[in-house]
Amino acid sequence: MFAGVYPEVAAATEDRYPLYSVSGRMPVFAVRPDSPATPQHASCSNNGRVEALRQFFAAILFFGMALAPFSWAQKNSKPPANFTQRVQKQVTHEILMLPRYDEFDAIGFKVEGYDVILFGHVYHATLKSDAEHVIKKIEGVEKVINNIEILPPSPMDDRLRLQLFRAIYGYGPLQRYGVGSNRPIHIIVDRGHVTLEGAVDSTGDKNLVNIRANQVPGVFSVTNNLQVPSRKPSKSK
Repeated sequence: MFAGVYPEVAAATEDRYPLYSVSGRMPVFAVRPDSPATPQHASCSNNGRVEALRQFFAAILFFGMALAPFSWAQKNSKPPANFTQRVQKQVTHEILMLPRYDEFDAIGFKVEGYDVILFGHVYHATLKSDAEHVIKKIEGVEKVINNIEILPPSPMDDRLRLQLFRAIYGYGPLQRYGVGSNRPIHIIVDRGHVTLEGAVDSTGDKNLVNIRANQVPGVFSVTNNLQVPSRKPSKSK
């Protein structure tokens, strides 16, 4: 699905802006740096594999949107390619810098012509309007279509968020994903139903996250949208 979207340009932003694309959907979700509650006991092992995963996220930022459907034919003229790429980078930056954006929120976007479509789910209600406000200020953006959904307040869901965070990021084999300020697994909880968004570096880890989430008492269902980046085939000597 993502063939040809792993350029070296990922290295330019991998430390600050690791991104991921939702399984089955091309728009990019952003993982905000400096979100709270990083497990202090997280292991720093396997940093090389996590770094490669971050490169995958950043690569999607620049090239993943190229595969999304476009409706430019309805406009009098198409925006130049460099316009689309610039807006993608600026929108991503603005989402990442939103106050309170963390692993319990997931904001996605598509650039269609001169318009930006926002979607996803947010735990912090102000993020919906905040995202629209900052993206409207980006030069060249004509319209922002805001389809972000605000998750309903629920003490039960709040308890599940904390338990799921500990079950996933606090579990030994998965602790490396919680190292530092960037956490690639987003946990969306809505009335006891859990959706996992983001990316991990192996099918085994994807299945392990799914198992850990399903073991949390009170979880009604788990939808696992985590992606596993494709590996480049090694060149034969």
